[in-house]
Amino acid sequence: MNSLKLMIIIICALSMGCHSHVLTQKTEVSRDHVFISFENLKTPYTRSGEVGGEYMSLTKIIAFQGDRYKVEVTPESPDLKLWVGGPGVKEIENNGQSVVVSVEDVFETFVEISLTAHPNSADYNLTVTKLK
Repeated sequence: MNSLKLMIIIICALSMGCHSHVLTQKTEVSRDHVFISFENLKTPYTRSGEVGGEYMSLTKIIAFQGDRYKVEVTPESPDLKLWVGGPGVKEIENNGQSVVVSVEDVFETFVEISLTAHPNSADYNLTVTKLK
């Protein structure tokens, strides 16, 4: 019985559509690229890490016309910089730590999220929520 539960957990963890927003992730020298999707998932996407110096975190959301997203980053740091945009992506609200965007004028695009820090490195918690 326990081995059956373990096998189900492993299969679920290895399948992309189980409970993960992440489609693919690639780490290069000073760059971390993550592609995510909210298809069939209603929970927010969260990620923690550190950026600074030349190291940056890049997250891209596969998005379609009419989609809206809220991107939040904590904790507040004067060195941490958040940028959200992309082709056909319109910024609706921005208070520095929280950005709301919508996809307009295109059928499909990537909502691009970039986190950098300068001159000091900074820890971050990123939360992306698909709005209705």
